[in-house]
Amino acid sequence: MAGELLSNGPGLGYSLRYAQDYARMDQVIGIIIIIGVIGAIVDQIVFSKLEKNVMKRWGLLKT
Repeated sequence: MAGELLSNGPGLGYSLRYAQDYARMDQVIGIIIIIGVIGAIVDQIVFSKLEKNVMKRWGLLKT
């Protein structure tokens, strides 16, 4: 959702707010699921590698 600040078009945050304002709970739930999936993917791709590097540097991971 940080990319939404840099782009000109509406993003997930805007869509979520719009759906909430018009009581479109089907869209609200769908957008929340999409945000969760994106978060899980970013966690697996970016933060797990970063965590391994930090653990290796501090000697907490033996490989």
